[in-house]
Amino acid sequence: MRILVITSLFPFPLNEGGKTSQFVFLKEIVKDHDVTLFCTEHQNEHCISGLNGLIPALKVLTAKPAKSSKKISLHNRLIAKIIWELRKLLPKKEEALYQHKSFIFPVSPRGMCDFSSVLEVAESQHWDIIQVDFVDNADLAFLLPRSVRKVLVIHDLRFASVMQAMNNDRLDPAYTEYYAATVKVAELSYFSHFDGLVTFSIDDKEKIISEGIHSPVMAAPFGVNDALFEKEIDQKELQQLIFIGSGIHHPNFDAVNWYVTEFRSQLSTEYSYPLHVIGNWTDGSIEKIGKTYNVFFDGFVEDLSIYVGSSVMIVPLRIGSGIRTKILEAFALGIPVISTTIGSEGIGAQHNVELLIADTPEAFVMALRRLVSPQFRMKLVQNARKFVRANFSQKQTAKKRIEFFEELKDHYWIATNS
Repeated sequence: MRILVITSLFPFPLNEGGKTSQFVFLKEIVKDHDVTLFCTEHQNEHCISGLNGLIPALKVLTAKPAKSSKKISLHNRLIAKIIWELRKLLPKKEEALYQHKSFIFPVSPRGMCDFSSVLEVAESQHWDIIQVDFVDNADLAFLLPRSVRKVLVIHDLRFASVMQAMNNDRLDPAYTEYYAATVKVAELSYFSHFDGLVTFSIDDKEKIISEGIHSPVMAAPFGVNDALFEKEIDQKELQQLIFIGSGIHHPNFDAVNWYVTEFRSQLSTEYSYPLHVIGNWTDGSIEKIGKTYNVFFDGFVEDLSIYVGSSVMIVPLRIGSGIRTKILEAFALGIPVISTTIGSEGIGAQHNVELLIADTPEAFVMALRRLVSPQFRMKLVQNARKFVRANFSQKQTAKKRIEFFEELKDHYWIATNS
């Protein structure tokens, strides 16, 4: 098949879960299909050549660099200044929500330049399937040619995450319900304009179907990079905790903030393990977390295998849907995991078999007590690697999504609003 994949998050370097999930799929499908990747954000030559070096058969296109002018720049600075001053008037919890408005309201109309570049690529040749990644790009349903089968890959259901976030902030229940319903209507309105939808978890698929969406929905998780299984499993003396995730993504910010404010004080009464936060965090996000003893922001780490044997990965997520890349990669590498129920949602791993579940600071400390033992950690990681290899292999997961594409191509399911 000739497949066009459109994304706003370029899958290189592999320093975020969203990038990794795209990369593994692309790496597998280029073996049997003609695949072009188009990124709506301009990328430098280093990123493009880096991706081509890893997937030589992939054709890579990116948007042209945006034109800027002093007039536009001055206008934007003025608007930003006004918004900054207005935010000071908001109650603290509502201000926190506003700071992550792209997470809450992910879809917005595109500028003319962006519009034209997407249209040019989409109409450049006949595609059998156009895959659009991320809810943030769902507006492309109205831009892409009607004659082509369009599939939206939903990495996370935003309305579900927004409800969780607002409940965590203990905002007024009636306001929370109103706010989440507004986001849900806006998000779901785009789904029916695609010929097919792909979710990473069965939970997300069932949520969409329950809302009366008529487009075909396939639960097809992304796979784990085969190279991760080549690392040797070993468990030594426990030295540190690690968290993997970019601070730009609000659920990750909330998770680390929750650990710092609620978990760390209880943990410090028994243990002094440092927490290493791995991933891209802006100075502003780190500043909001605050300087905290034994919490270190290490930035992007290319080879996570350096943490194998002496680390426990914590996933204290309170917000999110889909599947956490970080957990699957930890399973493959042989790093034991303590996660909240929400963090492990959609994976199907069992508590006390492949990972430990802890939804409170007290439960987290109890889980860590058990993982101090290298013998117990080895048992857990052996089970986890076996589980992820059986259920999330690179070849198996890509095959499932491609079969869905072929069904759409051959039978052309017509979306209700086409």
